[in-house]
Amino acid sequence: MTGGTLQGQLLRLVLLVQRQQCLALESRLVAGCQRLTGKQPSEAEAICLDRLLNRPDGTNVGQQLLLELKQGGTTVFGLWSGSADLIEVAASAIHPLPPVLSARKHWPALKALLLMDDQGIIPLLDVEKIA
Repeated sequence: MTGGTLQGQLLRLVLLVQRQQCLALESRLVAGCQRLTGKQPSEAEAICLDRLLNRPDGTNVGQQLLLELKQGGTTVFGLWSGSADLIEVAASAIHPLPPVLSARKHWPALKALLLMDDQGIIPLLDVEKIA
């Protein structure tokens, strides 16, 4: 192994699951996650992460979670209707976007693909670019 590679290392990710669809975020950029028990924050107060899976606002698929996301020096909030789990994956399971996909992507936040045997291909999103 050369000095600058991640081969053999484990990386921590937050895996967001809604029905059979998944998204992954770098755990270092997720400051917290809690069950939403009160009134849902307004669109000005929180990003609806369900929209990333083309789900309409308010789709109640399981529990409502409020995630604290680090964007630069600030914290923004994300709403998620599903589950969130902290996982560790081998760095070798994360792959850069193929050039054609990178050039044609519609999500500015899409930064890589995570390949997992049990879940298939999962988009890894850049928290800094989720808006």
